[in-house]
Amino acid sequence: MDLRKAMPYLLVIQLVLMIILVGQVFSLNSAITGNTIADINTGTDTNTAGNLELSDKTAGIDITGDPYLGGDPEEVNVVIIEFSDFECSYCARGLETVHDLIDIYGDEISIVFKDFPLSFHQYAQVASEAAECADEQDMFWEYHDELFSNQDLFSDDYFYTLADELGLDSDDFTECLSSGTMGSEVRTDYGHGVTAGVRGTPAFFVNGELVSGAQPATSFASLIDPYL
Repeated sequence: MDLRKAMPYLLVIQLVLMIILVGQVFSLNSAITGNTIADINTGTDTNTAGNLELSDKTAGIDITGDPYLGGDPEEVNVVIIEFSDFECSYCARGLETVHDLIDIYGDEISIVFKDFPLSFHQYAQVASEAAECADEQDMFWEYHDELFSNQDLFSDDYFYTLADELGLDSDDFTECLSSGTMGSEVRTDYGHGVTAGVRGTPAFFVNGELVSGAQPATSFASLIDPYL
């Protein structure tokens, strides 16, 4: 056979064989990649409530006994921890955000409140203690909302007056607040905030991710939605 005449045919055969080989490699690679994606998509979702420990959702912040709105922190997939000061005007704006988040997500999330009274606010510490005393009578959130709505009324007497207006047991509330029993509870919350890196209020931690300031509810969506 004349090799010079056969050369074009040999080149064509080589080209065909190379195309077939490349196609097989591509198909194999696609199959492997497809299996990997399928395994991820059809496997156990790492964001399900059953797989998230409470410590994963709180970044190690102790929320034992703290009041919350929404679902039980142990059961939901998203825990939002708010560090707040009742005399802080920005925190009062944050009240709207908290209610908006509950309106949007309901029991799918849990919003936990922790005290962070700033030292330069005259009534912040006593307001926090008063709210804790209200919590002893299962009236924390009612008292909480009224405090933020009436910051201009704060005085030495107001916290007792508010308790009466909300129908709390006056004797029990007075004993609780005047004795300073809740001072250590408030200071413990404050210490948790300092350890977590809180430098101002309000400060929110969404499954451990910090959101600083009075942000609208829409600012939280990118941190919440991936877990739901």
